[in-house]
Amino acid sequence: MNNNLEKLLFLEITWKQFGKLNESEYYKTIKELNEEESKLSVKLRNELHEICNHINVRFADRINVDSIHQYDEFVSPVSEIILKVSSDFNLTLKGEISQEFKNAMLKIFGKDYLDEFLKTIN
Repeated sequence: MNNNLEKLLFLEITWKQFGKLNESEYYKTIKELNEEESKLSVKLRNELHEICNHINVRFADRINVDSIHQYDEFVSPVSEIILKVSSDFNLTLKGEISQEFKNAMLKIFGKDYLDEFLKTIN
């Protein structure tokens, strides 16, 4: 991961996708953001919230999508950094666990964190 903002988005997306969050890592990352990143993170977290709601709450009178990239293609443009983090770790906001996601968790947080995370969602 290139920077703290990407790390924060990774944590935010996984929180929304799996309902699990390592709070200490999340708040530690927020504290490490500079002022500009901190302001941008609020906008990006709000954008993720909107995308997540659209993906996971179905309505007959709107376009239903199953991923961040489908949302970008069919509903509304998504910030490039969100698309990058989503692509890098194959995150969709749908609750699926890909091998890319497992590899990312292993690389960023270590085996113990990954094992504990997987135990809590199974």
